[in-house]
Amino acid sequence: MAIHGCIFWKRQRNPCYDTASHERVGLYRSGITFIKTHWTGRTDFIWLVVVNLFCVRLVIHLIGINLINAPAGIWYVLFPFMVLALIWQIIGTARAAKSGLDQPDGIFKIIALFVAIMAVIITTSWQMIDQYHYLFDPEPEPFVDPAIITLARSNDGHVLFISGPITLKQYNAFRDLDDINTLRQVTLDSTGGNIFAARGFYRLIRERGLNTHVDGKCYSACTVIFVAGNSRTADPFANFGFHGYAYNHEHTGQSIDVAAQQRADVELFTQQGIPISFVNKIFATPSIEMWHPTRVELLTSKVLN
Repeated sequence: MAIHGCIFWKRQRNPCYDTASHERVGLYRSGITFIKTHWTGRTDFIWLVVVNLFCVRLVIHLIGINLINAPAGIWYVLFPFMVLALIWQIIGTARAAKSGLDQPDGIFKIIALFVAIMAVIITTSWQMIDQYHYLFDPEPEPFVDPAIITLARSNDGHVLFISGPITLKQYNAFRDLDDINTLRQVTLDSTGGNIFAARGFYRLIRERGLNTHVDGKCYSACTVIFVAGNSRTADPFANFGFHGYAYNHEHTGQSIDVAAQQRADVELFTQQGIPISFVNKIFATPSIEMWHPTRVELLTSKVLN
């Protein structure tokens, strides 16, 4: 009772006493202890594998996925952090394995730790290399003749791959496939193209109940094709880009109501369960810009399902 009374008196009479700051200090000290314990190889075997290796790796992986479209400056900070975290994991694991040599089950633990740390090294390296090439070593987009029909089939005939610019020739080739009924999925990697061709793809994909998947990029008109899918999935580092429409009258001499075209495609998105708030943000983005939503935004808006 006396101790609690003293604490109460200290909080009431001492304006400098800050419970929140003391809690933050406690969390800081716990974090330092966690880092030091692993670094010196004194972490319990199960905790080491589950928390220090796999949970830490999972958190870093999820951060990377959600920052895929972040400015390059953020990745200049995140890359060194990923490297330091990997070094911390490797050295702490090696020291833990060395300290366990004298234990009866030491060999088993060493093998398990070796497998676990190799999995961490491989997945971390893959994420870093993939993101490095995407952000800091971009390849220029090659010129692709619109007349080229960039369609390909998987060996079993169940998957159709669409790459390059979306063109009417692509759509016509897709429509005229003799064995289109054997398809199960359309995989996309395109920076956009002809919106009228994209709508044709959309209609056929919906009619046949096909799934869609993005492997790489899916920008502009490509996203119209993608949302037609019954099941819509994407690789972890797939990049989506949305924006409003524009029309170049100089190339066709025709006059098209851009606002009417956008209204037509609002319905294409919403009838696939995409929230109107997400769709409005698409068409509020100027045609000369590109909105790259995070994977979390794509999942919560049901673009990915």
